[in-house]
Amino acid sequence: MSMLVQEDAEAARVAMNFLWWERQPVDRTDKEVISFYKHIMTFVHQPTLRNIIEFQMTLRTILAALRRRHRNFSIPSRGTPWGIAPWVGHIERNWNDENFKLPPLFPWVTEVRHLLETEETLELQKCIMHLSWNYLDQLTEGQYFTFDVFLTYLFKWDLLNRWVLYNKHNAISRFEKLTMETLGEYNRVFA
Repeated sequence: MSMLVQEDAEAARVAMNFLWWERQPVDRTDKEVISFYKHIMTFVHQPTLRNIIEFQMTLRTILAALRRRHRNFSIPSRGTPWGIAPWVGHIERNWNDENFKLPPLFPWVTEVRHLLETEETLELQKCIMHLSWNYLDQLTEGQYFTFDVFLTYLFKWDLLNRWVLYNKHNAISRFEKLTMETLGEYNRVFA
């Protein structure tokens, strides 16, 4: 990254920090994520980077809605920050449709919903990573040695790194860490 123009390097760093969930504080609210997304989109001018961010946030918005409904939560009340436009309004208007009437634009929604409902978490994670990988491939198809290719390389590297780091022991350790962070002072209630 040291060989990039400063503006490109900084934009790539900001976007990657935003997209990599591992680097986001556990206590970051939906409102804070949305606010940061809006800020980042005014800062990032590279079309490919904007597309990567928008794709990831669209994916996360749809997943948030599917998870919310899977947990039998009601439709979010109007004005409650929970996802990224323009899909928030569409999903809210189509809450009672099992796939939010999204498959014509996002054919993968049906499979993601099925994996979530059947609680096949590993397969769901594989599917999400596969969607991201394929999207990155599409963005730079036929390009070589460009900033866009470099960006997709960084995001693919992160996907590979996350996949390699997935194992039972790391997952248990991360779960315990998140639980302790979430419970805070309440972790000794039953001690």
